[in-house]
Amino acid sequence: MERWAESHPTHLRIFVTFFRVVEQLEKLRLYHEVSVFDAGDQYYEYINCHPATGLLRDAAVPTST
Repeated sequence: MERWAESHPTHLRIFVTFFRVVEQLEKLRLYHEVSVFDAGDQYYEYINCHPATGLLRDAAVPTST
């Protein structure tokens, strides 16, 4: 993710624009939220997405029993 963020042209444009706008603000507060769930309680649904989108590239396909 970090490699992508440092090199992807679209992300770089967003990143540079964000900091240009932030410099003009007197007060800005940001936070980052992280949640941890048990593996069995997680559910993700991607519709019509590239196989490398989000968690898809690391996802295991469930096997039917």
